[in-house]
Amino acid sequence: MIARDWLLWIAAISMLVVGLYIIAAPRRLFMREEDPAQYRPEAVEYDSAHGRWLRKVYGPLLVIAGLALIAFRLL
Repeated sequence: MIARDWLLWIAAISMLVVGLYIIAAPRRLFMREEDPAQYRPEAVEYDSAHGRWLRKVYGPLLVIAGLALIAFRLL
């Protein structure tokens, strides 16, 4: 395997893992206004409509892209 193959495998697995992590939606990633010590104004609130939309769209999109890259590498 050449370096390009390793990079594609790493990218595919990384996208798959990040997508699954977003779908799991651990609360510590999403800062809330009720936690002033950890609140960042630029963070999307976990339970907001925008936060739910991002979680529902980008998680599965990354999983599909990761699986597609893996399938492409296996063909």
